[in-house]
Amino acid sequence: MDSQLNINHNNFDEMIQEGAVSVDLDETNALQIHVTKKIANLKYVPIITPRFKVEDCSSLFNKDISISYSSTKPMFTMHFQMGGAGAYGFRKKQIYFEGGQNNFGVFNLEQMDYLKIIGKVPSTSLEIHISQTALEDLANHYPKIIGIAYSNYLKGNTFLNNDQYRKTSSEMIHIISQIKHANLLGNAREIYVEAKVLELLALQIQQDSTLLLDTNKNQCKSIDDIEKIHEAKRLLLLDLNQTLTIPQLSKHVGINECKLKYGFKKVYNQTVYECLFDHKMNLARKLLLDTNKTVAEIAFVCGYGNPSNFIAGFRKKYGVSPKEFRNRA
Repeated sequence: MDSQLNINHNNFDEMIQEGAVSVDLDETNALQIHVTKKIANLKYVPIITPRFKVEDCSSLFNKDISISYSSTKPMFTMHFQMGGAGAYGFRKKQIYFEGGQNNFGVFNLEQMDYLKIIGKVPSTSLEIHISQTALEDLANHYPKIIGIAYSNYLKGNTFLNNDQYRKTSSEMIHIISQIKHANLLGNAREIYVEAKVLELLALQIQQDSTLLLDTNKNQCKSIDDIEKIHEAKRLLLLDLNQTLTIPQLSKHVGINECKLKYGFKKVYNQTVYECLFDHKMNLARKLLLDTNKTVAEIAFVCGYGNPSNFIAGFRKKYGVSPKEFRNRA
């Protein structure tokens, strides 16, 4: 990094609100409002409600910048990076973010080593700071969701909900646009903004919950889970004329459908229905070679009520019809 800004975050907010639209450094790297070496243009539009402080920020630095802060007050912040890129440095690691990503958590600027902003690229963001009173109220109502963050807030610890920023959805972007244009509502602006902030927070939490469902809850790692997968396969192939569906298998073995499908793929390297199809075709091949059963009889044994469906499946598997297969054997 070419430059280092050392500023107090609270004072910085005040100076911007007082009309400073550029940040500059003097020869000693001290922050100046009227200087000779301009390094950035800044636009800062705050929206303040009784419970939230919304900061609509845009900047353009002429080179990469690393900003350090001096502040002992933690902030619960929802961060939406709309354009540009940067990184936070704390606990000997970096958390990168770029346009189209979001995260939320508790930021204690005293514990943060730096904030890096990539220069020569317009940077735009929306940050929402939630007051302690509002955060406490949310934690009391939703302890499992907000409780951990609030506990870290009280301890003054930096706590990010995710070590990696998540993709900002189109629904979130739409709400952000509504917040930015809330001044059109006149006296209803504050209550409207507060409702939209809560809506954004709900979407962030939902996004995280969906990711957890996709990556954690579906994993089969215990011996008990793997045994249930084996039992599911046994039941699946037990009676080909009364094949159980995935919901039925899930209920029989006592495992949720997502975990069943995920675990089956991991254990057998194929889906439930791929396994069923292969079993039917292997059985059909054996019956064609070892018995004198007709194609229709074999189709029935393999769980096909309609012989034409059986023939189509067999051709898909082996490239020839059952009759051609038998004649070539």
